[in-house]
Amino acid sequence: MGLNQRLHSFLYSGTQIMSEAPSKIGKFRLIEEIGKGSMGTVYRAYDPYMQRNVAIKVTDLKSLADEEIRRRLRELFFTEAQIYGMLDHRNILPVYDAGQDGDLYYLVMEYIANSRTLFLYCRPDNLMPVPKAVEILYQCCKGLQYAHSRNVIHLDIKPGNIMLTPDDTVKLADFGLAKILHPDADYLHLEHLLGTPTHISPERLRREPVNHQADIYSLGVVMYGLLTGHRPFTSKSLLDLVEQIMENEPPSLRQHRPEVPDMLEPIVKKALSKNPKDRYQSAADMAADLNAIHKKLVHAVVTTDVNMREKLERLKRLRFFKDFFEIELSEVISAGEWLEYAAGQVILSEGDLDDSFYVIVDGEVSVMLGGKFITALRPGDCFGEMAYTSRRPRTASIEARGDVTTLKISNEMLEGTSVYCQLKFTKVFLNTLIARLSGINWKLTGRGAHEE
Repeated sequence: MGLNQRLHSFLYSGTQIMSEAPSKIGKFRLIEEIGKGSMGTVYRAYDPYMQRNVAIKVTDLKSLADEEIRRRLRELFFTEAQIYGMLDHRNILPVYDAGQDGDLYYLVMEYIANSRTLFLYCRPDNLMPVPKAVEILYQCCKGLQYAHSRNVIHLDIKPGNIMLTPDDTVKLADFGLAKILHPDADYLHLEHLLGTPTHISPERLRREPVNHQADIYSLGVVMYGLLTGHRPFTSKSLLDLVEQIMENEPPSLRQHRPEVPDMLEPIVKKALSKNPKDRYQSAADMAADLNAIHKKLVHAVVTTDVNMREKLERLKRLRFFKDFFEIELSEVISAGEWLEYAAGQVILSEGDLDDSFYVIVDGEVSVMLGGKFITALRPGDCFGEMAYTSRRPRTASIEARGDVTTLKISNEMLEGTSVYCQLKFTKVFLNTLIARLSGINWKLTGRGAHEE
């Protein structure tokens, strides 16, 4: 049996990689076991210096007789530690440190009390409401897009590796099988076929070179399970499972869960395409489609009781809407979201995926890039126009300098307005965008946009 087969057999045989837990590792005191995976055991531990609980994943190599497997697991550990050092995103589980204590290798991660994984919600008897599932999948895309933008491919996206905090924030976890794609390379040549068989993409099963689209396929499998409680392909026979993944089309979502909206079917079908060229080309593209559908599934949350007449009067004072008739302003107000923010509140964050465009009604906001102040925007100014048109991740943050009111608008929202309203809005929007790109508000970024 070759190394590839021995390693795969070891990782997925249920073999215990931690024979007996020590009471302490490095400076950390181990409190209790909270999880177990193919490459290590996870403990809740206490950091006496920072005086906080942490989660520690420990890999014990001293009990392994196979020197080649020990060497390979060490390589995987150091690669995982390096990758976590490259990643810092709201939807990726933070890792604070990595170290070695004798034959024990460990990663120190954020401990999230009362967290759970998506595995809990991929059962027919415990499904999330569809809008909530779409919002969770959108967050998964945001985390994946960030990792992919840094040339990291996860290669083990599955429900058990996607954590939820108590407030339902997604945290992608377990980059133990992840790889770094060289910036000048288009594809990755994998030495070993490791991962959860039901979530492995067809091109990986064919032993073809892979890129970030392998993760998009795996997320498509997660999406299918989160919406239906079933996997797209199942079999007791591994050979039959592989054949299904490579050749068959999965049953429709509504076959398992009739209330799933038809508009979700094309998204999961595209994510699960056999040919990567037919799949989503980026997680950002998939996120944009999920975001558009989410807006159609739920009503916009209006955070103020200001009546229509007062809103009209406030918009009339803004230069952005100076050429709008009152009836057109009424349509814009009805189509948009009237939102309020407190001083210091973050309105948009770098890396967010959202196609919305904002007009400041009252108050001022700060444009921040890499934590540094760039400029201030005031009533009548707008932000978000580049993401509105290009669907690319935002590259700056917007923070409220005091109490702020904005009107949030998206393409989907405007579709319900009259042709005259859409034409007038498009005219003003394009003039604003041209002015921005021409350099009227260029600041230190030199990127031709306040927020982008």
